[in-house]
Amino acid sequence: MDELEEFLDLVESDTVSVNTLFDVLRAERRRYVLSTLQSHETSMSLTDLAHEVAKRENGEASPTTEAVTRVHASLYHVHIPKLKEANIIEYDQERRIVQHKL
Repeated sequence: MDELEEFLDLVESDTVSVNTLFDVLRAERRRYVLSTLQSHETSMSLTDLAHEVAKRENGEASPTTEAVTRVHASLYHVHIPKLKEANIIEYDQERRIVQHKL
């Protein structure tokens, strides 16, 4: 299934409103988060997720520590809470584990 089909299935599922979905997908970093989580069939640690997102953003096999740290901070403070609030991901804050719900 390609990304457009997944998107259409999501919109049709009534799990997330169309406006919420467009708001969430507006940020490229959140799109990377969702794509990364979709490609992993299990949950991921926030640290591993930050590393994968930094790789995608920078087009590098091994992103710098600074890049991963910046991504981690923005995921923790901005993007993960927004995705959780939209009911698109599950986040265990105590263990810092992220998993997509869709």
